[in-house]
Amino acid sequence: MIAGQLNRAHGALVELAAGLLEGGYWGDGGFRSPEHWLVVRAGLSPARAADVVRIARRRDGLPDAADALAAGELSVDQAAVLARHARADHQGGMARFARSAAVPQLRQALSRSVFVDSPAVPATQHDRADQAAAKPDLTMHYDEVGRFHLRYCAPAEVGALVEQAVKEAKDALFTASGATGTSPSYADAVAEMAQRSLASIESTSRAAHYRVYVHLSTDGAWVGGGGAITPATAARFGCDGIVQPLWETQGRPVSVGRNQRIVPPRTRRLIEDRDRGCRFPGCAARRFVEIHHLDHWADGGATDYDRQVSLCPFHHDAHHRGDVTISGDPTRPGQLRVTNRYGLRLGPPDRAELAVPADGDPHPEESPPYASPSGGPMRARDVEFVPDHHVPDRPRVRASSP
Repeated sequence: MIAGQLNRAHGALVELAAGLLEGGYWGDGGFRSPEHWLVVRAGLSPARAADVVRIARRRDGLPDAADALAAGELSVDQAAVLARHARADHQGGMARFARSAAVPQLRQALSRSVFVDSPAVPATQHDRADQAAAKPDLTMHYDEVGRFHLRYCAPAEVGALVEQAVKEAKDALFTASGATGTSPSYADAVAEMAQRSLASIESTSRAAHYRVYVHLSTDGAWVGGGGAITPATAARFGCDGIVQPLWETQGRPVSVGRNQRIVPPRTRRLIEDRDRGCRFPGCAARRFVEIHHLDHWADGGATDYDRQVSLCPFHHDAHHRGDVTISGDPTRPGQLRVTNRYGLRLGPPDRAELAVPADGDPHPEESPPYASPSGGPMRARDVEFVPDHHVPDRPRVRASSP
């Protein structure tokens, strides 16, 4: 029963996503995509938001799967596999099969399917060719215990080049170990490749830019912008590293005020480590961020640690265009406020928005969507939205059951 309720709730979320896509209602108030909108407003992970949008985009082409999800007979993960692999001319049989297949088995079956009465070149073969030739992709992150994770995928010819480079580095480590008897791993080889790359930098400024910084404090130690490290590792860094003291006043780093407009390198490192990426709600950008003055320099703003915030280029440009406004204290959790051009706060729904209406109806009648003045997809600039508490109460009309 609970699984069916969860499936039906996800079905309603897919319907919402379909409406966002069809009308363009996710707007332009700093949201990069419908997936980004769902990450912020529905509290989904980027991966789950991508699944919901994928299902919504193929809802009309996979009616049996959409109906099964809405009826609670399929989970959102099962429907996402269908949205990724199912062909429209086989969707009925695939939806029936999905009802009795776990997600791993469903992925295996659909990714290798041979369709009856299919064209000479099935669509799935085109999809596989496109995926095989896609550009290389690499992701990096630190987990909750401070370990670094690296994932890389690439076309076969590029992968073969990387594979040979890793093998060569592993062989070089084995040769250098001599009679010690140690056997380096491929993971050791990746670290060796990184050491070689950084050691080849001749410019002092570039070397400083790509130096590894470790933060040491009475609360522990951690890699700049990354995860915590053990006391033993911190002690090893401290033995052969360069220590740069940080002076604080009342618990906050000493800043330069208006003496400098450009953020000093040390202050920039502190801000990037504090923010861990773009501070716009739901933005997943973590690298190549820009430091933004909350109080513009031309208006008397200072280059202080607590008056600057990290933004990705996309959201930094959106702010300077006037699409979003950023204010508050970036050093205190939940105190940074981001609003759109109409003054509406951008962020997860508050408790009032999540609360069930007093009469217990979780699906009150919705008002008809706004019509775009231009006749095309509506954007946030086309209409002024105001908070619900500013709108006079309207009598609710309930449709009678047949």
